[in-house]
Amino acid sequence: MKLLNKQKINYVLFHLNLIACIDELKSYFKFISYDEIENNNFSGEIIFPLSEKDFDYNNILTISNIPVLFPLSNEKKFFKIDSNNNLVFTHDLISSSFYLISGLQEYNSTKKDNFGRFPYEVSLQKKLGVINKPIVNYYFEIIINAINEWGIHKNIKIDKNIIFKNFGILLTHDVDKIDTFDYFEVGYKFKQLLGIAPSQNKLVKRLKILLYYFFNWLNIFNRKNFHWDFGQIRRTEKKYNFNSVFFFLQKDILHADSYYHYSDKRIKSLFHSLHNDNCEIALHGTVNSAKSLDSMKKILENLKSESPQDIFGIRQHRLIFENTLTSQLQEKAGLRYDTTIGFAEHEGFRNSFCFPYRIFDHENDKMLNIWEFPLIAMDTTLFKYRNLNIEDALNKINNLISEIIKFNGLFTFLWHNGFQVDADINGINLFYEMLLKSLKEKNGEGILGNKLLNRLPK
Repeated sequence: MKLLNKQKINYVLFHLNLIACIDELKSYFKFISYDEIENNNFSGEIIFPLSEKDFDYNNILTISNIPVLFPLSNEKKFFKIDSNNNLVFTHDLISSSFYLISGLQEYNSTKKDNFGRFPYEVSLQKKLGVINKPIVNYYFEIIINAINEWGIHKNIKIDKNIIFKNFGILLTHDVDKIDTFDYFEVGYKFKQLLGIAPSQNKLVKRLKILLYYFFNWLNIFNRKNFHWDFGQIRRTEKKYNFNSVFFFLQKDILHADSYYHYSDKRIKSLFHSLHNDNCEIALHGTVNSAKSLDSMKKILENLKSESPQDIFGIRQHRLIFENTLTSQLQEKAGLRYDTTIGFAEHEGFRNSFCFPYRIFDHENDKMLNIWEFPLIAMDTTLFKYRNLNIEDALNKINNLISEIIKFNGLFTFLWHNGFQVDADINGINLFYEMLLKSLKEKNGEGILGNKLLNRLPK
């Protein structure tokens, strides 16, 4: 990565300004190459030295348990105030912040998993062991503290921008399917038995599952439907005074997308029920929509035609997200926010930031107008990919919340409808209630995506 240009620097400053009021201080900011520091004639300025080197994993410097991706020396402190009263940062925190928030590592990567996603296993967060730390928030806190120390004699102090008094909670649900036992599900379980569809279960387990689904499907007089549990979800949420966002998936690719249409009578009735219950209706992007503008526009228009409320947000199905193509398509379709960016395999901070942020378009070197509300954790991550028990899952979440509270950040959680049968874990529904109870006890503020947009810059 060459010396950051103006667009990239402004991208980082935009997000720093979300947290602290720095606009009036920008006249003090000087961005120079590291080699120019010794020859500068500045006095009373704030100097951000920039690295001219490409990112090198072997050149990362850790200071106070915080990794600096673009260190400029072996100096073990982040800043100093020189004899001319300049605040001089000793390492390139601006480039380090840009690299992480913008997702540059995955834009440059050719590594993909079976779904075409950037895998956690090859990520910098995994290599450095920092998936549970919002590193960019730590960078910004260092910058803010440094400026406040420098500004004591100038009577300058940065005021914090507080979006949430303590921390924000965005509860979300991906409605991938609405029927537990139907023709399509039985057919898919049969394919899993034959080994022509993916499954983590052994042959005997696959056979038992197929028989279970087959006989329940035949039981037309008393057929259970664990996936139509929207009433139960809302009763649990209302018990703790939370509302949530429901992302609806259109029928498209067989066994990849949903088996329902937005125009189905049950779905239309559900739309109105959720709308009247002060929840948000949003788009769950089909597999094709992640790479096709026509698909993106089509499913959005189909949802708009049936929804009783405007559509602002999207999450891509299976968390399929191509940096930055998917964001370009979302913006062109007229969507205002996305909440796809999180690792399926591990809870935590995929772009090392616990705040809403704008997507950077690496192809056109500009910031897009669509917001990202980063996905911090979801049910399938905790109980399928990670195979955690309920107690361990709650502990993992609480550790993440502790980090988020440090910065008054946003916790986004995904709980699928019907997860009780998909997870096949005793007492799994109690986990969701225990989680909501814990979030309420920590004084988190529940918010919907469309309401959060009103608190952010236009």
